[in-house]
Amino acid sequence: MPGMPRGGSGRRRPRSWRRKATLLQRATLGCYVAAVVLAGLVFVRPWSAWLAAAVLLAGLWCQREATFARRLGEHAADMQPLWARQAFGPLPDDPVGRADWEQRASVVAAFRERYGYAHPGDPIGPEPAKTNPEAHAAWHSALHALGRVDGIDLRGCTDGNLWLRRSCYARETAWAPP
Repeated sequence: MPGMPRGGSGRRRPRSWRRKATLLQRATLGCYVAAVVLAGLVFVRPWSAWLAAAVLLAGLWCQREATFARRLGEHAADMQPLWARQAFGPLPDDPVGRADWEQRASVVAAFRERYGYAHPGDPIGPEPAKTNPEAHAAWHSALHALGRVDGIDLRGCTDGNLWLRRSCYARETAWAPP
């Protein structure tokens, strides 16, 4: 058959990516190299240059996210949706109180926007499953921004835990004196 190597079983040996990476490292005297093909030319940069670029991009991404969250807080202050009024109360008149209100609302609004929570009256909803660590961490940040609650905080309880509390309450009140 044309295109097949002669001899042996006629099967081509697959080239190992690990072998190629090892050859590339040896060819560059141990310097980890990244190559970018642009307009037919190959530009080779040491790993430290790519690391610096990655750090710069991560910083720009974090700055973009913070700006977006700040704008969401300003929008919540202007529109004062039901969830924000119920969670944080009315918007304060003094500039320092307004800035604090906007900052706390921005954390909650960013959670709502990112994870698509759209209940009009409930700010953050139930706690997400631990299988999604980003949503779980964002929910806890929003919970922290909401502040303390009066009484027992049951927002982090599972359904089974709530049913257990309910049955314990029924048992305890059944035998209690009138």
